[in-house]
Amino acid sequence: MKSVRCPWIVPIVLLISGSFQAFGQAHGEHDDHLHSLIDGDYPVCGTHLMWQLQVNEEKLDDKGRELLRQYRVTDQPTMQRNIVSYDGHFRIHYDIDGKHAPSPVDQDSNGIPDYIDSVDFYMELAWKKEIEECGFAPPPPDNIRPGVGGIDGLVDVFVQALSNSIYGFALPEPGGEIGSRSVGYLILDNDYVGYPTPGIAGLRVTSAHEFHHIVQFGAYINDYSQGAIFEATSTWMEFKVHPDLTDYRLYFNRFLKQPHAFSFATNDVSDGITGYAHMHYLQSLVQQLDPKIVREIWDQFKSSGKAFDAIDATLRARNAGINLTNSFCTFARWSYFTGSNAVDTMFFAKADLYPTIRSVSTLILDEDLEKVIPNSLSPLSFGLWRLVVPRSDQFDPDTVDFLITNARSMLGTGGPSVSRPEDFTLFVSQSPRGGYTPILYRNDTLYYRLDAPHQDFCVETFFNGSRGILVTVNPLPQPFVNDGADQMVFAVDLSGIAITRVELDIYSASMTKVARVERNGLETRENVQGVIWDGRTSSGEFAPSGVYIYTLAINGSAPSVGKFAVVRK
Repeated sequence: MKSVRCPWIVPIVLLISGSFQAFGQAHGEHDDHLHSLIDGDYPVCGTHLMWQLQVNEEKLDDKGRELLRQYRVTDQPTMQRNIVSYDGHFRIHYDIDGKHAPSPVDQDSNGIPDYIDSVDFYMELAWKKEIEECGFAPPPPDNIRPGVGGIDGLVDVFVQALSNSIYGFALPEPGGEIGSRSVGYLILDNDYVGYPTPGIAGLRVTSAHEFHHIVQFGAYINDYSQGAIFEATSTWMEFKVHPDLTDYRLYFNRFLKQPHAFSFATNDVSDGITGYAHMHYLQSLVQQLDPKIVREIWDQFKSSGKAFDAIDATLRARNAGINLTNSFCTFARWSYFTGSNAVDTMFFAKADLYPTIRSVSTLILDEDLEKVIPNSLSPLSFGLWRLVVPRSDQFDPDTVDFLITNARSMLGTGGPSVSRPEDFTLFVSQSPRGGYTPILYRNDTLYYRLDAPHQDFCVETFFNGSRGILVTVNPLPQPFVNDGADQMVFAVDLSGIAITRVELDIYSASMTKVARVERNGLETRENVQGVIWDGRTSSGEFAPSGVYIYTLAINGSAPSVGKFAVVRK
């Protein structure tokens, strides 16, 4: 629910509208579509809505005419009072009577409405967090060009009564262009009553988001044809400045329902999800590297003028083995571990509060020897294709998920010319085939192959929501006589699987860990392949008699769990 616009409109406008209907519908649906844009619940492209309002001006109701009036603002409004913010970065303009006046309540008796004091505080907080702590360059003073904007070098903030379909504006000054940049000013609502994010919370989230648009087109680059990175960064700033507010979750919630539909490469933010939800891609980079990476991307963007090339170049410059392609595949994997798939690891915080990612299609594994699944993905998008495996011994079937990502990184500025879907085909077989990769699940094996147009496609498999391999383990001998003369082997059958990491943990019946075995591969004992344990605890003593619990994980997979008995003589 943040500012949305496209390249050829001056205002960056924050509005709530639209119901994700396709633009350019049949003429017979045009009027209904117009009303859905004005009266809907989710953000859409400001350019599209402005065009719709202008060409249908004679059909507009009062709400539509008010929206059009606000869109047509080109000059700074004139207001009755103004103050300089407490740290001197902003001049805040407001009225003391009339429709635009905020509540006159002044509990601290300083002669300034408390709401304006709040605007003062949160605008300066945004400056502190975004400029001083994150290291972004400050926006240029508004008196850098004679006759443009103000005369004092401060960022002007105007408090007005906006439609509750519009949270605020970040506007370049008319005539304020400085090369590829532009001086700008802000318009905020005077109370945020009736908004989905209401009151002071609405002010907080909007001030952080919109101020960063001022930073973007003032200090870096004013090219909103690359809107996805603009919105992703401004939404990430909401989280950075106000981590207790979770307004940004709205976008990711909807994104997880059909991530294949919202390609980061399109730069088309008119769907209200693209860009906004991709703040989580930036957050995944931050968690893998550090918060400075976001500002470094904008430094590179300013000099190159190409958003996605800038992301790739910035990541490669870190020499951490991360680039745009593999980092987007990582983002896809992190997005998988949400909702019921969430795990307590390094992935997104409170991932269990998000929805579980939805599959593009679900097929049942029947008697066919091979499933052929053709589909397509735009660059920088991913989707989930699910295979259901019925089992006669249980009510709920197993699932094998294929998470497929088109992480093509040669995108430059992105946009329609590079965002067309690219075809791929997933082949899944129940019998071994040349060039296929095996997936071991329970006591069976599947084999798959992905035919894609280039090597920047990646695919990961998950069994019942767990990454990697889930295997049946057979502890031998059973019970284990622990007298130092024998060893125990946790036998597994993983023929055809490359093993790079094995982790065996052994717990007492009270769930106290007593031993851990880590290996880079499997071992063999009396022609049985598995993981060998010598019967000793981590302190070097022989484990006493009793029932023990083990967990065995292969290649970082979700662990298999079981029990075994130890007898001491």
